[in-house]
Amino acid sequence: EDSGEKPKSVARKQFLLPTDRSLAPGPMANGLPPIDIHEKDNVGYFKGENFTLEIDLPTATILSWEIDGEQLLELGPIHQLWRAPARAELGDNEALATHWSVAGLAENMMGVTAMEALQDMPPRVALQFKGLIIRRDSEVLFEVAREYVVHGDGEIVLRQTLTPKAPLPPLGRIGLELRLPNDMIHVAW
Repeated sequence: EDSGEKPKSVARKQFLLPTDRSLAPGPMANGLPPIDIHEKDNVGYFKGENFTLEIDLPTATILSWEIDGEQLLELGPIHQLWRAPARAELGDNEALATHWSVAGLAENMMGVTAMEALQDMPPRVALQFKGLIIRRDSEVLFEVAREYVVHGDGEIVLRQTLTPKAPLPPLGRIGLELRLPNDMIHVAW
């Protein structure tokens, strides 16, 4: 049901990116239930014993994720490359927001150029997407590598790398937006 209210940002957290460390392995797959996988109309469907997951394949975006009948995610991740700069970031350079806008960071889209699904064990599937973030005038801003590792218990591990492909102004923040259900009031990260 649409309440007519605009979504609000209720939390923001910056994390130090460990660029010199390898990614932690996922949980042990032994003993997890298997995952049923199929594709229809450019949507990937994943069903486990207690979860369902739907991914839009042309955009590598989760459309729905439910565990034990509870909706955990309505949409995402959606890349965020632009936002209104905070006064402290501007200092004497109030033209920074204009530079971001001119660079096309506010109006862009991601398209998938390649996808591969790997099932190394029945209770674990890795979906690997390669794509481009393209500006309105078709200039490529970033190459994207996005991987979802889906485990038989419904856990999803997301890894994403953006590689700049165009001259860009200094970036304030790059992030991913996740749209959670309105009734989700207890969130931790």
